[in-house]
Order: sequence, then C-alpha cells, then structure tokens
Amino acid sequence: MKATTVIGAAAALLGAYVAGDQMASARAGLAGQQAAIHEAWLHVDAVLERRAALMPRLAETLRHDALAGPALAELSAARDAFLAARSTRGRIAANAALETAVARLHPLLEERPGRLPHPALTSLRDDLTHSENEVAVERRKYNDAVQKYNTSIELFPNNVAASLFGFARDDAYFQTEPAKRDAP
Repeated sequence: MKATTVIGAAAALLGAYVAGDQMASARAGLAGQQAAIHEAWLHVDAVLERRAALMPRLAETLRHDALAGPALAELSAARDAFLAARSTRGRIAANAALETAVARLHPLLEERPGRLPHPALTSLRDDLTHSENEVAVERRKYNDAVQKYNTSIELFPNNVAASLFGFARDDAYFQTEPAKRDAP
C-alpha cells in the first residue's frame, strides 16, 4: 500500500512539474510574441512618421491648385491628429484619416492635359509612392504579428497560460479596404 502511495505521489509531482513547465513555456512564448508585436509596431510607426513628414511638402506643392483647398485643410487636420495621437489604437485611427486625406489629393498629383510636368511634383509623387509601399510592408508585418499572437492565445495550452498570466487579445491592428489589399 505504501508503494502505491509513493508511486501516486511521484506521478502527481511529475504531472505538476510537466504542467508547470508547459505553462512556463507557453507564457514565455506569448511574451515573445508580444515583444514581436512591439518591435513590429516600432517599425510601422517609424515609417508612418516619415510619411507624415511628407505632408507639408505635399501641401506646399499643391497650395496654388484651386482644386486642392478643402482637401489641404483635411490633410492638415489629419496630420495634426496623427502627430498628436499617442496610443497604438489612436495612431492607427489617425493614420486611416491621413490616408483618406492623401487619397483625395492623389488626382491632383497626376499629370493633366495642358499641364507641364514639374520636377518637384514628379519627385513628390515618387516619394509618396515609395512611402506608401513602405507603410504597406511594415503594416502587413505588424498585422501578421498581431494575428499570430491572437491565434496563439486561443490554442491549448496557451489559452490556459493566457488566462493565468493575464494575456489578452490584441485588437489594435490596421484594417485595409478590399481594393487596397490587392494594390502593389
């Protein structure tokens, strides 16, 4: 009878050790994924900042275009809101407004009949295109990191570790319109 008790206690201790080891491993994995989200956010935020820095140049280039007036006011307000936003969610929302404002100005950047190509306009268009592509790449990496983390906390044993250690779903990610998903 004593041998059975000893074996049972040893099995319980071994089970507790294995479960504890799995929880520690799951916690470390989730913490690593949160760190990856943070690192991806730093990259995306840096490219968003660089793009926001192009907005005064865009406004200056188009300030004499009669069609640009209301859109330039929207651009200025959106840029100010972006620069004032401090949280990830706030920056993401302000970025969406900034993208909308820039999109309204894109037709004015295109060459129109009777209008001579302007080197500054060509350079600005190239810089905006490069910036938008860079934002798209970094945004995708960030969204992928958030999605990986959110999927991880739903799977066993990570879901147990998530509830034990306070890991919660992260819903701060970039939404893209279907037309933008297929853009180059």
